[in-house]
This record gives sequence, structure tokens and C-alpha cells, in this order.
Amino acid sequence: MQLNDRLICAPTLEEAIDHQPLIVAPDTLLIDVIALMSQEGGKSCSLPNLYSPSDQLSIREPRSSCVLVMHSDKLLGIFTERDIVRLTANGINFQEVTVAEVMAQPVITFPQTACRDIFAALFIFRRFRIRHLPIVDDHGQLVGVVSP
Repeated sequence: MQLNDRLICAPTLEEAIDHQPLIVAPDTLLIDVIALMSQEGGKSCSLPNLYSPSDQLSIREPRSSCVLVMHSDKLLGIFTERDIVRLTANGINFQEVTVAEVMAQPVITFPQTACRDIFAALFIFRRFRIRHLPIVDDHGQLVGVVSP
């Protein structure tokens, strides 16, 4: 029996990039950032409704678990779900704080041309204990973001 090559080959880095990540300005209030992150995204899973066979339930995922903070095409920082948990535990008022005040910076980025191997990106995730890796082109411009 011959295995399908698509089943045994890892995806390329290009295939894993989200080319439309959430981007906010540094002066955006945290309450607005969280609302944006929690909006429904494009991915969904339709499940049959057990109570009415003609209906289906749709489970939609949040838009994103991170936002990139940018100003004039420059990546300034990143804000993630982990930051929300940390700030909640510290009692931060999300209505009075901007994302620039609490974003992680500097941002670890990965050049798109450095390696097309997805495992190189996975190594960066593990080495720096991050879950979101912005991908930049040769000029440092944002291409997208990769998440495990």
C-alpha cells in the first residue's frame, strides 16, 4: 500500500501563514482590542442539531488569539490571549488602558525567505516560548503571522 504524499509531508511555511492578521493602532483601548479578538472568525464547524434534523448548529471560532500593534507599517508589538489572562489576574481596567501600554515588545519576527521549512518556525516557537510568530519580507514589512 502506498501512502498519499500529502499525508506524510509537512506543510510549507507559506501554507501556514495567516496573511490577514488582526492589526490595531497603538492608541487602541484594550476593551476594543479584546472585542475585536473575540469576534467570530471565518473558520466554522457545522454540527447536526440533535433536536431538529433540518437544522445545523454552527460553532465559530474567535477571530484571532493575537493582535499585531502597528504604526505606519512598522510592527511595534504584539498582544495575545495570554496577556489578557495576565492583566485580568492583575486587576487591570481594560477600559482605561491602551494596547501600547501592555503589548509585548520587541516582537520576535521570522524572515519569510530564511527558510521555507515549517519546522524552523516551530523551533522558534519552542525556543522563545511564544505562540505567534510574525513573518516579514526582506524589507521588514509584515507578510502575516504563523501560530501553532
